[in-house]
Amino acid sequence: MDSIQAEIDRTKGVMKTNIEKTLARGEKLEALEEKADTLNSRARTFQSNARQVRRNFCMQYWRNIVVGILILVVSSSVFLPHSLGSDHYPLLDLPKLACLVLKTAVHISLPNEPLHSHSFYNCAVHGL
Repeated sequence: MDSIQAEIDRTKGVMKTNIEKTLARGEKLEALEEKADTLNSRARTFQSNARQVRRNFCMQYWRNIVVGILILVVSSSVFLPHSLGSDHYPLLDLPKLACLVLKTAVHISLPNEPLHSHSFYNCAVHGL
């Protein structure tokens, strides 16, 4: 009878240890699940921020292109005739210059669309 009681006590000790290990494992799994949820949330935030930064840089790139073209057109229309020593070249008037810059900017940003599909295509012809 003593050997049976000793076996029961040993089995109870093993079962108690197994239950404690199972509970500890459950706590570790819960902590891991919280970390995974946090990581997933941060990944979504990072993706959103990265997309916004990419858009901002793209817009900044195209703005720089348009400003560069504008500077090039204005400087060539103002300084080139004078540097050639001739006043026979008329300076571009601002509406035509604005129309030219607008056409160039749209053509750069939408290269696959024909220019005549835009409402301002004939702005220089109509004097706008």
